[in-house]
Amino acid sequence: MKKRLGFDLILLGDSTSGKDTQALLLAKKYKVKLARSGEYLRNLKGYKYRHGVPAPTNLIIPFLNHYLKDLKRGNIIFVGAARLRHEAEYLVRQLKKRHRNFFAIYIKIPKREIIKRSKLRAARLEDVDVRLIKSRIAYYNKEVSRTVKYYQGLKKLRLINGNQSIKKVSLDIQKAINGYQRSKRD
Repeated sequence: MKKRLGFDLILLGDSTSGKDTQALLLAKKYKVKLARSGEYLRNLKGYKYRHGVPAPTNLIIPFLNHYLKDLKRGNIIFVGAARLRHEAEYLVRQLKKRHRNFFAIYIKIPKREIIKRSKLRAARLEDVDVRLIKSRIAYYNKEVSRTVKYYQGLKKLRLINGNQSIKKVSLDIQKAINGYQRSKRD
């Protein structure tokens, strides 16, 4: 029987850090709904992946709203969504408005590992071009770091070393979740 998570989780991370893999592992353990932005965007008619740049806010807000409208029971894991600070602020406002407790995890991997994993992941042709990979890394370093600082300021974020085995990353995420659950009981 799956356990109850007890809060909503925002799972962010560097490109190719394993966010979807970790979310799927968490969904096997916890009774949660997954809100996977990558899957959502791939299913949008007319949307085309744009050289590693995250989807525009005018697509992310409807994605968030789609999952926020149905939050009566259970918890949700937002995977890779609300990467930009103003999107994160919007998500936090909406969760607070609904009296939802939340926690954020950011899976961090080194630049060389992002490049290596991107080259291996040939699902998108753009990932093969090192210039585009480096452009995406620069974008994340500039824009997504602001979101990380926002969650840190709220004391709602745990950084996880994603440059480990899938199992070790999963164990570290579980420790972070357990720590957050304990802190809410105290």
